[in-house]
Amino acid sequence: CDGDLAVVDRALPPTAGAFVIALVDGDFTLKELRYQGKRPILIPHNADFEPLRPTGELEVFGVVRGIVRKFEGNLASSLQYT
Repeated sequence: CDGDLAVVDRALPPTAGAFVIALVDGDFTLKELRYQGKRPILIPHNADFEPLRPTGELEVFGVVRGIVRKFEGNLASSLQYT
């Protein structure tokens, strides 16, 4: 989501199934890394986007370790305790 922060570990090797920050055609993107044979595919988890199948060089910037979400408004009033 807009305004979220990704916590990225550049020391981790990217593996299939990991969420990565990748540089594709000069743009950074956050996607799940998968492989079709030896060919990498970047899978979005948003139905509005198609998978990316890089034809040139793919640079994986780092592996996502977490997401920090920014909440708008009064978070305390929206919480429900049981």
